[in-house]
Amino acid sequence: QGGATAVGGYVMDLKAESNKSCKPIWMELINAIQLVKVKNREVGSYYYDFLVLDPLTDFKDIVNGYGTYKYNKSLVGRSASAKRAEEALGKGIKFTDAQITKYESKDVTSDLGKNGWNFLNQAWGELLNDLCNLAPVTIFMAHTRYKTLVKSTLTEFNVKELDFWPGYTGDLVRKSSDSGMLYRDGNKTVLSFEFLEDMECFKSRWFDGQKIVLSEKTPDGKITTYMERLFPYLNKPKV
Repeated sequence: QGGATAVGGYVMDLKAESNKSCKPIWMELINAIQLVKVKNREVGSYYYDFLVLDPLTDFKDIVNGYGTYKYNKSLVGRSASAKRAEEALGKGIKFTDAQITKYESKDVTSDLGKNGWNFLNQAWGELLNDLCNLAPVTIFMAHTRYKTLVKSTLTEFNVKELDFWPGYTGDLVRKSSDSGMLYRDGNKTVLSFEFLEDMECFKSRWFDGQKIVLSEKTPDGKITTYMERLFPYLNKPKV
């Protein structure tokens, strides 16, 4: 996300890279994962201390694109593409890869319905596994939205949830050591691990019930960060 340029560290804007290369954003993410893997192999350990991905909402397009790619390259996907090419161009023709590619699926869930999610599940599982093993700490930033639940014809209530697929959100929260709500309070940025009834999919193992101020903007416009409150080992010099 564009705001990432306001913080330190190595920042890669996958949307900008996608626009520049004319390649889908999921492909740029795969390339970035490979670059970090190469760096890790070169140094024999983790090259980066933290990996931050922002926002999780964009992973809807990433997972859908990568899952559709997996389908198109599978035997069943290739067969379906060849069948569509045959219907359009005629039988008895030996199609080139370029011709078959032209008739590939653009959205596997639209084309296959429920069965299409098998390929999205493969894509999400592979990406999540890679991203959680590139650095000692992986942080996913996500937006929230309100969902209205109707209990009866007379009562309804709003639940705040992550703007992502619920099943994959559950995967992410189960794998996480902690999850909390990040918000601004005046000139401060606060990470809350308090559980509220109108929120779903939040949990904490280490900071349960705490509210931690992570950054503060001073009157002169400077921003002071307190990440050591979240990661105490940052107070110790690296050996």
